[in-house]
This record gives sequence, structure tokens and C-alpha cells, in this order.
Amino acid sequence: MTSHQRVALPRGRLRFAAAGQLLKLLSLLPARLRRLMMRSHVDAAVPPFADYFEVLRRCDPSVHFGWAAMPDALKDELPHLASVAVTSVALATPDSVVPMRIYRDPALPVSQALVWIHGGGFTGGGLACAEANWVALELAAQGIPVLTMSYRKALDGVTFPAPLDDVLAAWRWSVANAGRLGVEPARLHLGGGSAGGNLAAAAAKRLRDQREGGTPATASPASLLLVYPLLHSELPPLQPLDEALCKRSVKAFADPAFVRAVCLNYVGDPALLDDPYAFPGVGALHGMPPALIVNAQFDSLRGSGEAFAAELAAAGGAVRCECEAGALHGYLMMPSSPFAHSTLARMRRWLGGLAPAPVTSS
Repeated sequence: MTSHQRVALPRGRLRFAAAGQLLKLLSLLPARLRRLMMRSHVDAAVPPFADYFEVLRRCDPSVHFGWAAMPDALKDELPHLASVAVTSVALATPDSVVPMRIYRDPALPVSQALVWIHGGGFTGGGLACAEANWVALELAAQGIPVLTMSYRKALDGVTFPAPLDDVLAAWRWSVANAGRLGVEPARLHLGGGSAGGNLAAAAAKRLRDQREGGTPATASPASLLLVYPLLHSELPPLQPLDEALCKRSVKAFADPAFVRAVCLNYVGDPALLDDPYAFPGVGALHGMPPALIVNAQFDSLRGSGEAFAAELAAAGGAVRCECEAGALHGYLMMPSSPFAHSTLARMRRWLGGLAPAPVTSS
């Protein structure tokens, strides 16, 4: 069943179907009006996953409640981004076509570059959402070229490992074409937000295991940049006081049941909830690239990011784990958020302070 077919809904879920239709209508509005209407924040409780999923089925999942804006529109409103060139690439694979964009200011010197993956619960988001488009524009305007990519969403029968396969295909292309980003492969980093952070860490893990297993492997990322990532199918608990503060401070708190439903929808089979590539917090973490992990304070996923950082450190990895105090999950979707600008500054400092990692090529 496609996302545009009619389905019979229980009465209590009609409002979520209506929200999905509204989002679809919003996507037809002129860009400036659409962004103005979507800037407002609604402090509403997270619905049951089935209802959230129904919204996505009824609308364009690439919207994903984000500040969806095309590059030229953002450049009109943010003049410091005007010099960034944006190039679209459609990467054909045996199973899909992976949409990608390269962001680069040709006038700026380059020392590091980033492959960046948007989030959206494995079901939403796209190249136009702020977590992809705006983040890439801002970094590129500061001399860090970015390749963004989208991936098959866990909708209409698509499940793991399809999204991860798309990420790996994009990473391999990026390594083979690193010159288009102005760097050698050893200076190419990988990262993502939320579900995108999961996919980035999982890709690095699979590349590590291919290399250790004797399979010809593509170069590993120079480092990982993971922002409010989901790395476990069962959320590691927060400290009791932290969890109480989260629940009291914001209604939109994704509880463990919601997160588990997101994870199960992603893998499609309960047996895969312990798969170390579906959820990279499972299994051994030796030999992983250096990692920057930035969590949001009022976010149930913070427990996953903090636990992953501890596990990396215990395995001998280099890791820096930081927290945006006062932030909610998904703040990179809001270019007006001071937390978003703070995290971009953390990412720039991290990339500016790293030496290139050794290259393992096929």
C-alpha cells in the first residue's frame, strides 16, 4: 500500500491523518509562506507511534515537520550562505537511486570535509529539511564542504538494511570522489543527526568489520560526528533526576515504548533488535573512528548517546561526549535555534582540531 492510498482509520486517529493531509497541503505553498508557517513550535505530546506513522503515510515524508527550504530560498534570507555552490548527484545502485547534494564554497580553502545524514526516525526527512540543507550550507560557508544524502525510508515494506546500504553506497562514492569535496579520503568524516547518527555509526562499524574480516574495504571515516543519535533499540536509562526533569520540562518526550516502536518499524523483525549493524550500540566497539557525540539535555535519546560514548571509551576509542544544555531533540531542524548554532560551532571545532586518519583502501 502506498502512502497516498485511502485507509480506514479508528476514530481517535482521524486527527493524525488530518495532520498528514495538512502537511501535504503545506508542501504546495510558496516556499516563504511555508517556512513562516512551519517556524512555530507546538508544545504537544508525542502521539503513539501508530498515529505518528499514519501522519507520514498521509503526507510527503521528506517534510517531516522540518523547516523544508530549498537552497536558493535559504540564500535569499541568509546572505552569508550566498557563495555556497550546491550540486545535485543521483547515485544509481543495484537496489535504488540515492539522492545526494554537494555543498562547497569554491573560494574557501579546504582541510576537512563531511558526509552528513539527516534523521527522522528512519521514516521521514529529506535533502530539503533543515537538518540536511541548512546544516550543510552553514558548514560549507565556513570552509567545510559537505555531501548530504538521503536514503530509503522504513515505509511501505522497506526495512533494515536498505537505509544502511544506501548510506554505505554514498560513503563509497564519496571516498572515490573525495576530490569533488576538495580533500583526500583521509580527511573525509561521516556524521548524522538522530537516525542519521545511527546510520553513520553503523556504516563505520560495517566498514571496520569488512576490513578485519579480510574483505576489501573502503576507507573508514576520519571521525564520526553524531548529534542526538539513536544507537540502541532499548534506551539506556537516564539518571532518575535527569529523566524526571526531561518529563517535567517538555511534553514532547519520546518514551521508551515510542522509541522501541520506531526501532521495530525500522528492522521489521524483533529478532533484529539486537543486530549490531541495525543498532551500533550492540556488540564490540573496538577499532572505531574517533567520535564527537552531542546530546540534547531534554531528550530521552541522551541515554543512548551517553552510553555509546562510554562503550567507545571502554573499548579504547577516542571520544568526546558533550551536551547542549536546555535543548530538545531535533534542534538542528530549527535554524533560528541557538542550540543549533552552538552544535555547528562544536562540529567546526572538532573538525578543525583533528589530524587525518590513515587510509585503508580497496
